[in-house]
Amino acid sequence: TGDATKGDGGAIALAAGASNSNGDHGGHISLVAGHGLLGSGGDITVTGGASSGTDRADDLGGDITVSGGSGLKGHGGNMTFTSGQSLEANSGDFDIKTAMGGFYGVSGSMEVATGSSVTGVSGSITVSTGYVEQQFMSADFYGHSGGMVLNTGDSRNSHVGNMDVFTGVSTGGRSGNMTF
Repeated sequence: TGDATKGDGGAIALAAGASNSNGDHGGHISLVAGHGLLGSGGDITVTGGASSGTDRADDLGGDITVSGGSGLKGHGGNMTFTSGQSLEANSGDFDIKTAMGGFYGVSGSMEVATGSSVTGVSGSITVSTGYVEQQFMSADFYGHSGGMVLNTGDSRNSHVGNMDVFTGVSTGGRSGNMTF
């Protein structure tokens, strides 16, 4: 779309069609990069807009929001993020991190939380490494499940952050147990 010398730049809306008949689905949107027959497959990059303004409070970089669809009677839409598999080498890495903070700021925070529930149970969070079943027994090749590391960041000439692990507080029942 066109640039704007004053005012907002042009927007792009990409929408699939709705369905008004019972039991049918709304239209799907697929975004697929090109297949590499003898080389690498194509990348897909989604980036929020940069800001060159000078006001720290108002001139912010563009957000990226990804959410599943809501459901009236049925459950909301799922979200699945999966790295690419490989038949003979490693599967792709999956990195989630915030960017480095500027000279006068801090790096962005990260929150992993499930949604609240009115009368049911709020969702669980499971963090685990993958299952391994040894297929070939040899001295040259062995497998094991992946390790797990949870640590605060290192520091040079400054303090290291605290680590707190605790269960939730209950006002009408008992608090949750913790097992290590």
